[in-house]
Amino acid sequence: MRMRIVLLMVLTAVALAAEPAITKPDVRDSLETAEQALSDRLRTNEALSTMYVLWKPRGAYLEGYGAVFTIELNLAPMANVSPFQKAYNDEQKGQLNIRKRQRLEDLTEQAREMLVEAAKQLSVVPENEKVALAVTLFHYNWEDLTDLPAQIVVQAPRSALLAGAAGSLSKAELKAQVQERRF
Repeated sequence: MRMRIVLLMVLTAVALAAEPAITKPDVRDSLETAEQALSDRLRTNEALSTMYVLWKPRGAYLEGYGAVFTIELNLAPMANVSPFQKAYNDEQKGQLNIRKRQRLEDLTEQAREMLVEAAKQLSVVPENEKVALAVTLFHYNWEDLTDLPAQIVVQAPRSALLAGAAGSLSKAELKAQVQERRF
């Protein structure tokens, strides 16, 4: 009986001494704040103004990893095939492909800046975890997809993003900390 009481006291002490867990409302509030900041950037940024956002940013927290945000957009919107536009010729398809490839670098640069913006809003996410942004690119079923990814994912440790926001990392150093993958 005494052993059970001692064991119960030890377990209670360990539980009380443990670091407080992130609560669900705190995480959701932090994610919503970051989602709004990303939405504002998408709406007001000149480099992104030629792109069409199909789905506003959505975030999720993965314990032990960090925060992940998803966005879907069209790099170069144009009319789809319809009764009024029955088809596009090869030259028009090629021009669309060129426009989209030219905008990829702008998008990637903006995605890195959006990571920094999100990291500043995510006060409940530990600095040793990451912030990631997955941008899904919309493509018409008839377009030339040569050298065009379907998705771009950028991610970095939150600590590096905060250091970049504070100015203690140069843009080049911050860029080196951000991992980018195209699928």
